[in-house]
Formats: sequence, C-alpha cells, structure tokens
Amino acid sequence: MSEQLVVPVSALVTRIKTCLQQNLRLDGVWIQGEISNLTRHRSGHYYFSIKDAASELTCVMFRSYVQKMNFRLEEGMSVLASGDVNVYEQRGSLQFYVRALKPDGVGELYLELERRKKKLEAEGIFSLNKRPKPRGIQKIGIITAKEGAALQDVRRTIASRWPMAELFLFPATVQGKQAPASILKALDQADDAGLDAILLVRGGGSFEDLFCFNDENIARRLAHMKTYTVTGVGHEVDTTLADFAADQRTATPTAAAQWITPDQKEVWQWFEQKRVQLIQSMNARMDQAAARLLQYQSNPYLADPLSWAQKKELELAAVSTRLKSAQASFAAAQQNRLASLRLQLNRQSPQARIQVELVRLGQLDQMLGQSMQEFARGQRDRLCRNASLLDAYSPLKVLSRGYALVSAEGQLVHSTADIQAGALVDVRLHDGTLEAQVLKTNQGRSVTGKNDRHDVQEEQ
Repeated sequence: MSEQLVVPVSALVTRIKTCLQQNLRLDGVWIQGEISNLTRHRSGHYYFSIKDAASELTCVMFRSYVQKMNFRLEEGMSVLASGDVNVYEQRGSLQFYVRALKPDGVGELYLELERRKKKLEAEGIFSLNKRPKPRGIQKIGIITAKEGAALQDVRRTIASRWPMAELFLFPATVQGKQAPASILKALDQADDAGLDAILLVRGGGSFEDLFCFNDENIARRLAHMKTYTVTGVGHEVDTTLADFAADQRTATPTAAAQWITPDQKEVWQWFEQKRVQLIQSMNARMDQAAARLLQYQSNPYLADPLSWAQKKELELAAVSTRLKSAQASFAAAQQNRLASLRLQLNRQSPQARIQVELVRLGQLDQMLGQSMQEFARGQRDRLCRNASLLDAYSPLKVLSRGYALVSAEGQLVHSTADIQAGALVDVRLHDGTLEAQVLKTNQGRSVTGKNDRHDVQEEQ
C-alpha cells in the first residue's frame, strides 16, 4: 500500500486561501445580487448575503466602508458590490469582503422614491387635511386602464355590493413613461365631473411597474382635489406617494370598491333592524296610549260628568258652610279678646297715676320753695357773721383806735431803719391822710408813750 499524505484542516484551508489570493483578482468587477439576512452590528460593521436565483455569497462590510455609503442599505435591495473574495479560516467558509456598494436598478428607483417623499413632506403635501368620507356616495369615478383587470374587479365588487351606484370611467395609462401625464389628465376630468368620489386603482405589479404612481405631480394633484379620492394600487405591501396624498388608501382595487360603497345586504339588515325597532317602539306607544285610555274611561268624571259635578257641588257647599262657621267663630273670639284688652287697658290707664304724680309734684315744689328760703336765710346770716368778722379784723378799725399807717413812696414803713430824716411820708388815719416830713428818727423808743415826741413836721 502506497504512502498517503495526511494534512490538517487548517493547512487545507490556508492552501485554498493562498490560491484565491494569488489567482483570483476582482479589481473592476461588480457583483450583482439582492441583499438578504442584513445585520447591522453595534460595532458599525454590516453582515449580510448577496444572492441571485442560483447562488448566495456571505458578505461583510467593515465600518470604515459603511461610513462612505450615501444611501441606507435595506433588506431585499438590489445592489452592485465591489470587493475581494477570501476564506474565513476559523470556519473555512468563503466570504466576500465588500469595499463599495451602489444601488442597482430598483435600488436607484428606491432612492429616487425616498428623495421625492422627503421633498413632498417638506412641502406639506401629506399633512394637508384629508377630506371626510361623504355620506350617500352614488356617483363614482374610476381612473384605471380601460382593459385592465382592476376595472373588472371594481365593477364586479360594486355591482355585488351597491348595484344602484353610477360608475364613470376615465381611462388612463397606468404603467410606463406616459402614465403620469395620462393619470393627471384623468384626475382633472374626474374632478370637474361633479362626482361623489374618485377611485384611482391598478392591479399588482413590480416595483418598476407601479413607480408611475410615485410621480410628484400626481401626489400634488391628489392633495388639492375637490372630490373625495381613494387609491387602491397593487397589493398590501405596495405603498406609493399617491397613497400618502389621497384622502383614503386601500390595499387593492377590490378593497377600494368595498371602502367606497356600502354592502346592500348590510344596508338591508340595517333597515330590517330599524323596521323591527320602529314596530317595537310603535307597539310600546300603543300600549301606553291604551293604558291611558283605560284610565280615562274608568275616571268617574268621564263616565258620568253630571253626577260628578253634582257631587263636587255638594262638597263645595259643605266646605263653604264650614268656612262661614269658622269665620263667625273666629270673629267672635277676636271681639271677646278685644273687649278683654280694652278692660285691661282701662284698669291700667295712666290718668290716675298722672293725678297722683301731679299732687306729689306740687308737694315737692312747695318743699323746694321752703328749702330755698331756709337756705337763703342761712346764707344771709352767714354773710352777716363774716362781714362782722371782716369788719372786726379790718385795719380801719385799728386806725379808729388812734393808730396810723405810715408809707413812703407807696411802701409801708415798718421800722425807723426803713426811713431817713427829711423823707416825705404819708400818714393814714381812720378819717383821712396826712402828708408829713420826717425831721428825726429815734430808735428804741416806744411809739405809744404819752410823753413821746414825734419829730415829724405835718402838712395839712
């Protein structure tokens, strides 16, 4: 048996990696495919796969290359990728290291859609007030391809739900470069036709087929329509700028027809329900009216009005008699009370008390006169006594006993020291005054001695 070469797995993987690096050059080559399994790692690296109908290639794009991208990578986007193929040794798997990405085909259309959407949002097209759904929609305009399946779906749905509706077709091209202008023309015609609502519909298709409904002018026209508009373009997953601008967006043409029309069966059921409610309400009112009628019929007044009136007349007469009797009793009681009060008033009359008080007042007046006379006599006696005392103590009394008052220059002279010889003095006697001149003053001599000589020269 010949010798066999045994190598480890790592050696084989390394060999394969070296062969790829030396022999496979992808400079200037772009790989076309669809993005799947996209993972945006927190480190900033992207991990995803590029696939087509037959194969799939694992890819990694490092953060430094991700930061150079001018669009947002999304799942399902068709792209062109540039980079190198190599082997990831830890797993032994083939891996494509992407250095650059750019949208391919639909990817470019997707970027254009985002650009238009942002532009229209900035203009406020999508934030304009939506018109409310009208009540009783009868005239319906349909904008779609004349031979398209969408028109048949809408007609069939409306015919089954609300066959009395009037349908008006405004044919338009709904795919291709001529579609935007054709749709705008149809919108103008429908808006001027005096309709209750307008349906803008198209069946399913690829992103490129439906892209004409992303036209900026169509969105602007829908936002400023006078008529209530409903869109039903493509399928549930398809959303166009026309959907954002219309008053109501539905998933499909059939859904648009269902939204715009009531279901005749549901309307019939509603009417039937209202009919039953009306019957029940009328029956209830009839029962109430019958009960009131029975009550009226059992009323004695309505059964025999004359007897009822006579009975009430007797009751009124009895009440009137009782009232008169009560009035007479009340009047008599008030008369008795008035007489009693008058008697009490006479007993407590102030005339007698006034006479007593007048007598007492006269007595007090007499007593006051006597008291005033006694007081006056007492005061006169007191005045006489005080006058006698005053006269007794009067200096004039002293002068009448031989004394005199000597004054010089208006001042009384109390001592010989108070006067000098030659001074003029006034001498007051009990019956007049003398003017004198002092000839000499002698101190220590009695003024009462009979032999004393006054050295005073008198002038009469």
